[in-house]
Amino acid sequence: MVCPHCKKEFEEVEKVFSPEEVASHLRLAEKTVKDMLRAGEIPGFKIGRKGVWRVKAKDLQEFINSCPIEKGEPKREYKRKEKKSEE
Repeated sequence: MVCPHCKKEFEEVEKVFSPEEVASHLRLAEKTVKDMLRAGEIPGFKIGRKGVWRVKAKDLQEFINSCPIEKGEPKREYKRKEKKSEE
């Protein structure tokens, strides 16, 4: 069977994961995964009108393989948006 959009055989279409699936696999919060996607730490792409994130299986595996496994590695810092105070 051929995909009507990309004209590839379905067996050739690569598995992709949602941020929720990546978070579950890595045992992280979904927000952390989305922050890492925005920062380019995890390779991903947006799809559709709403621009939902997706991560290719091979990119996720490469990310996992590249992660340091030693204890005491510095934590990644993510900038949080500051809430506007109402005055």
